Amino acid sequence: MKPGAGLRRVSRAVHGAGSGRPVFSEAEVRLRAKVVILGTTVVRELFGEENPLGETVRINRVNFTVIGVFPVKGSEGWRDWDDVAVVPVTTAMYRLTGARFVGSVDAEVAAAGLIEQAKIKAVAMTVSGGLAGIALGVGAAAVLARLAGWPVSLNVWALGLAAAFSVTVGLVFGLWPARQAAELDPIEALRYE
Repeated sequence: MKPGAGLRRVSRAVHGAGSGRPVFSEAEVRLRAKVVILGTTVVRELFGEENPLGETVRINRVNFTVIGVFPVKGSEGWRDWDDVAVVPVTTAMYRLTGARFVGSVDAEVAAAGLIEQAKIKAVAMTVSGGLAGIALGVGAAAVLARLAGWPVSLNVWALGLAAAFSVTVGLVFGLWPARQAAELDPIEALRYE
C-alpha cells in the first residue's frame, strides 16, 4: 500500500515553523475535534518539504487540520512507523465510524517489543497470582489442620502443577487478545456495532 493511502491534501494554510505537538488536548478529545497528527512518511508524501502545520487533509471524506508531526520512528521489519495519521479516539468513533460512544475498544499491540513486554507482564502476573494462590491454599490447609486436628501433607508435584497451570492460563488469556488486537485495522477495532 502506498504511504499515506486514504489521505488527501486539501488546502494550503499559513502556519508557523516547527513540528507542532505530538499529543491532543483534553478539549480536542472531549469535543471530538477534527485534528490530526501525522507521521513523517505521510508528511513527505502529501507535503514534500513544506511544513504541514495548519494544513487540511481529508480522511474518509472528512477534513482534518494538521496540528503536529510525530518524530521519526523509522521502519521495523515490514512496517513503516512513520506512515500514520492519528486522530483523537472520540473523533474517530464519531466522525469516521459514526458511533457516539466507545463500546469496546481493542488496543493495537504491533511492535515485537510490546508483545515481549506483554508476555513478561503476563508471566509475572500469573506467577505472582499462582504463588499467592498456593500460599493461600497451604495457609488454609494449615489452619484447618490445626483447628480440626487433621494431618497435613504437601505434595510438591501438585504445587508445581498448580503453578504451571496458572502460568499457562495467564499466557493464553494475556497474550491471545494482544496478538489478535495487533492484527486489527485500528479503525475497524474502534467500530462499534
